[in-house]
Amino acid sequence: MQRWFFRLASFYRDSRGAQVVELALLLPVLLMLVFGIIDFGRGFFSWVVITNGAREGARAAAVGKDQPTVVGKVERSVSGLYVSAVESGTCTSAANGVLCVTGTNLGGLPDEPVTVTVRYNFSYIVLPNILSWAGGSPLPGGVFPLTAQSTMRLE
Repeated sequence: MQRWFFRLASFYRDSRGAQVVELALLLPVLLMLVFGIIDFGRGFFSWVVITNGAREGARAAAVGKDQPTVVGKVERSVSGLYVSAVESGTCTSAANGVLCVTGTNLGGLPDEPVTVTVRYNFSYIVLPNILSWAGGSPLPGGVFPLTAQSTMRLE
C-alpha cells in the first residue's frame, strides 16, 4: 500500500505546473468569449436604437414633414449611439459611426406608404480579430452596417 501512495505523490509533484498551462491555454478563449458577448450586446443595442429611430422618422414623415425634419428627428432619437456624421439620400461612407437616413415617398399623397430606412455603421471590437485569426476575411475597418426600416401610411 505504501508504494502505491508514493507513486501517487510523485505523480502530484510532476503535475504541479499543469494548472498554469491549462489556464494559459484557456484564458484567451474565455476572454474572447466574454468580449464577444459584450460586442454582441453592443451591436444588439445599436440595432434596437436605430429601429426606434426609423420608426420615429417614419412617424414624422407620415404626418407630412419634409426630409430635413425627418433626418433631424431620426438623429435626435438615436442620441444613445456614437454618431460621427449624418448623411441622407445616397450614402456612400463606410466610416465608423456614420448614420444614413433615406426616405421614399416623402411628401406624397395621403393614404400612400412612406418608408424611412436608417443605416448605421457599427464598429465591432472583437469580431474582426476573431475573423482574421480564423482565416476568414475581416470586416473592412471592423465596421458592420446595421439597417432598420419602417413604413407608415401618410395622413
